[in-house]
This record gives sequence, structure tokens and C-alpha cells, in this order.
Amino acid sequence: GTSTLAQSGGSYGGDGKSNTDNLIYGSAVAPTDLGSGGTGNQNGGGAIQIVVSDTLTNNGIISTNGNNNSSGGSIYVTTKNLAGSGLYKAKGGNLHRGSIYYMPGGGGRISLNYQNSTFTGTAKAKGGCGSLGGTPTCGTDGTVGFFDTTNNNLLVNTSWQFRTTDSPFNFNE
Repeated sequence: GTSTLAQSGGSYGGDGKSNTDNLIYGSAVAPTDLGSGGTGNQNGGGAIQIVVSDTLTNNGIISTNGNNNSSGGSIYVTTKNLAGSGLYKAKGGNLHRGSIYYMPGGGGRISLNYQNSTFTGTAKAKGGCGSLGGTPTCGTDGTVGFFDTTNNNLLVNTSWQFRTTDSPFNFNE
């Protein structure tokens, strides 16, 4: 038979599904924390910090995805020139079904800081997903910020949260 018991997903930049503790934590501007493991001893996403004095070209994948039902981790980049057409990923782990349901994890945090950018790729900190008895269910997305340090602009697509720990905020755009 199918069990309806469910264990909560890990949270970091976004909430894990069924995680009632609201354990979103860490800096969205300068993320260095590891992701949280979901219930059931799964591994949260790691932490990557990259500091490049000239040009960082990503034409591949830089990833701190969480394992089954864990949260994504952090990617924190500081560079003069951001280039490439690759992917930055800090995705939460998907729903895992064993003898019970282990709910999807929340997304992690990505912060890309640069003076100049020709980057045409993608950065995603999506929550993990899965199907619970035929119904799609997902953890919430984490945070992704592109920081143009030359013009003091913050560019976001979706799912940005200003955190008190990161204040004060002063962006031109």
C-alpha cells in the first residue's frame, strides 16, 4: 500500500515542503552556508565560493544541488568579468518515496558579483519537486542575485528575499 506519512524537506534559501519550522537562514547577498539535509539523513548541497581577479568563464555547470529531499547549497562568486553561457545551480532535492514520503527540499542561494558581464547562461535555485499521490508538490525556490558592482545594481529574476542580516540595502536599480 501507499503510505501517507511524510517527512519534511530541508530548508536554506527556500522552505522545504512540509517544513513547519520556517528555517530559512543565511545571507542572500554573501551566501557561504551549507544546505540542510532533509529528514532521513540526506545530504544538503555544498558551498562553493569563487574569487577571480580577472575573468570567470562558466560554459559548463557549477552546482551545489541537494540530495533527495535536502536543500540546495550556496554559490558565491566575486569576479571582475563574468562570462560564459553555462549554468549555476543550487536546486533542492526532489521528493523521495521509500516506506514513507520524504518531501522535496528548498532551493539554495546564489550570489554573482561582477564589474562587467557578458554572461548569457542561467542561474537557478529552484525548490525540489515530486508527485505526492499524483499531485505535484515542490519546495520553495531559494535566492539568486546578480550584483553589478560597477553600477551598484541588483538584478533578480524571481524569488528574491531581502534578509535583515544583509541590511542596510542601497542599490541604484
